[in-house]
Amino acid sequence: MNDDQIKTIAKHLQNSRIQAKDTSKISDSNADFTLDAAYQVQAAGISLRLLEGEKIVGAKMGLTSKAKMEQMGLHSPIYGILTDRMQIHDTGNLELAGLIHPKAEPEVAFVLSKSINGIPTKTEALQAIGSVHAAIEVLDSRYIGFKYFSLEDVVADNSSSSHFLISEAFAKPSELDIDSLPIRFKVNGKTIEETVSNVVLGSPIESLIEYCKLNSGKLIPSGTIILTGAATTAVPLEPNMKIETEIGGVGTATLNVTE
Repeated sequence: MNDDQIKTIAKHLQNSRIQAKDTSKISDSNADFTLDAAYQVQAAGISLRLLEGEKIVGAKMGLTSKAKMEQMGLHSPIYGILTDRMQIHDTGNLELAGLIHPKAEPEVAFVLSKSINGIPTKTEALQAIGSVHAAIEVLDSRYIGFKYFSLEDVVADNSSSSHFLISEAFAKPSELDIDSLPIRFKVNGKTIEETVSNVVLGSPIESLIEYCKLNSGKLIPSGTIILTGAATTAVPLEPNMKIETEIGGVGTATLNVTE
């Protein structure tokens, strides 16, 4: 797949997002669509967003828990990029108008206080984490039906990422056992799933390390936000929902869904 094809696909996916109109999978019409090409499409799509004035603030990991892998029918961790316009402040609102078929999922988030260059050990990764937050990621695939797509399709679509929110409340890594954090995912005040943070690759810290590997050990600057991946399956969003991720010892992230 050449550069012109990469740019054409990226522009098509961007138009689908802006117009809130779903589209067929890229792999349907590109038999040679590889994972490397998919990440190139993702990067080209982010470049288009940067031209519109957006700024990169972090990254999200995907397919890092068994529940999420089973829900999506895919079995390899992936990543996407987060920009400032994707971020919603804690207790803020998400308008469904302009989205295609959004879903939300609970996550553990890190904000780095030190840059990472290369592939860190678990100790080095832990030392780079400045704060731990509860998080909510809003997914909104641009593909018809939000199902039955390949790993390559997901990656090209910036790993389905639409919006995200991290809690104002946070804890220092030294105050926590990051591998054993109790997580509650709540909708309209009712707990719909409970789990523990080690469902994410055995440790959310391993998710950070996996991102460094997938990112080929490139520099990840201080201040970067890392969403470590869904701890449970995602729930479809409807107007007037209140979504909460509650993490013991950390705090609660709250998202209000409006029309």
